[in-house]
Amino acid sequence: GEANSRAVETDSVVFLTDTWRYRFDIKHEIRLINVMDYDIQTELGLTGFIRGVLASNNDIHLVYIDGASRMVCKDIGAMEEFYDELDKIARKRKVEFVLTVSIEELPAFMDRFEKEKA
Repeated sequence: GEANSRAVETDSVVFLTDTWRYRFDIKHEIRLINVMDYDIQTELGLTGFIRGVLASNNDIHLVYIDGASRMVCKDIGAMEEFYDELDKIARKRKVEFVLTVSIEELPAFMDRFEKEKA
């Protein structure tokens, strides 16, 4: 989808997910990482992992995260600290995060983030 359309040779894109179902749909220019291979179970573990991925490649400008709440087995409404941390990382590293969430109504703390309905 959008990750494929935004992957250009000058822009390093990372796609984090907890499934291999996208492995044939994602362009080869995009680094597909299945976080289940890294035993990530908490928000702190996930943000630490993201920092490590960004530290290993300064050219990354865009990170897609598919199902962060599934990865850490936590309700989206209880993940405000995680989103705050991603916001800090985004500002400091000048990287854009795009997250997919499956929920009827977004929690109020997400009002400050740009949203797009699928």
